[in-house]
Amino acid sequence: MSLYQKYFKNVKHLDEVDVYRVLNLFDVTDHALGHAVKKLLLCGVRTGGKTPIQEVVEARDTLNRWVEMEREDGNHTELYDFSHPTKITSDDLFYNIEAVTLVMEKYSEEEVEEVEEVEEVEEVEEVEEVEEVEEVEEVEEVDMSDPATWLPGDIIKCVSNRNCHFTPNRKYVFKELTHNGNVTYAHVENDDEGDPNGLRVDFFEWHSRPL
Repeated sequence: MSLYQKYFKNVKHLDEVDVYRVLNLFDVTDHALGHAVKKLLLCGVRTGGKTPIQEVVEARDTLNRWVEMEREDGNHTELYDFSHPTKITSDDLFYNIEAVTLVMEKYSEEEVEEVEEVEEVEEVEEVEEVEEVEEVEEVEEVDMSDPATWLPGDIIKCVSNRNCHFTPNRKYVFKELTHNGNVTYAHVENDDEGDPNGLRVDFFEWHSRPL
């Protein structure tokens, strides 16, 4: 004997069965349920040219109407209120066609809130790159006590009283250096008399350099 004996019916007295006999054998007396079963048993092969998907959708609609009538008549109070599909569990969804349909419609019809567009940020003008300034090499300090570093226009001061044309501690404008043997002379633009003149370089010292 089969474990699912109620799924089997004795048809030894019948040569063949049609849909209506199947409904009769399984005690399906409700017209709506019988209509849905007929559509599913003959899905896409009945006259009328309906596709399988059309037959299934119509069977679903018939079953949904059956559930509505049961609710209208006050039967099956354990059924969920399908106007609130969020209360339906995953198990209920698996077994209840109407619940599946309502949930799908609910979520497909929900409007998605529009996201406000972010205002475009004004482009910041690129700052031109500043050319790197080459580092100036440190200028070595010049030993101005060395007459060889003196330049024309420098101010030199007389430090000797051995010549009548120059006054000690008086400043003169340096012009150039000359050499006579081992002796070096510092020439100035004007001596005390206003004439170009020269004197041994050791009679002078460097004072300053005009800008």
